[in-house]
Amino acid sequence: MVGCILAGINCCVAAEMKVDIDTTQLSRHLLHSRIQLPVKPGSFSFRHPEWIPGIHGPSEQIRNIGGLTVTGANGERLEWRRDAEQLTLFTVEVPESSDHVVVELTYIANQPTRVSTGVDSYGNADVLAINMNTCIVYPDGVDLRSLPVDVSVTLPPDYRFATALRDANQVGDNKFQFEETTVETL
Repeated sequence: MVGCILAGINCCVAAEMKVDIDTTQLSRHLLHSRIQLPVKPGSFSFRHPEWIPGIHGPSEQIRNIGGLTVTGANGERLEWRRDAEQLTLFTVEVPESSDHVVVELTYIANQPTRVSTGVDSYGNADVLAINMNTCIVYPDGVDLRSLPVDVSVTLPPDYRFATALRDANQVGDNKFQFEETTVETL
């Protein structure tokens, strides 16, 4: 267990988070992510990446999120609040029955922002580039160098991949599970 204090609220984050990225609607310029975040009941905050290595200012990929829903462990939809000043920060109230929340987001690919170069996701009928910073959220206030994450990616039919992630195992039709890494490395 990794412990943390978030805005004065004691929360506990379990062993890992899980990220499942579905790229099969690339023809519509959409990437879908399902992110499972370990939590304990109470107020919980999470972020969409803002400061990306190699970019000399905050990124603007948050502008390309076309949908965001949060559900509890039992599938109940949870209301989220976006911070009025820190636009990449979201907060939910986690019910007593939940040890995790699931955040589903849709990223609009090929919709460049002012600082998209090198950090955006894009694709067409021949190529797909996924920059993970566009497809994830992570717990606020947790050391990302030590937070483990399991990642899987579903590709469009007939696509192959190249990645720095290690040891991909095919676990379904064009779905690949990668070796556990940390959020920072991802």
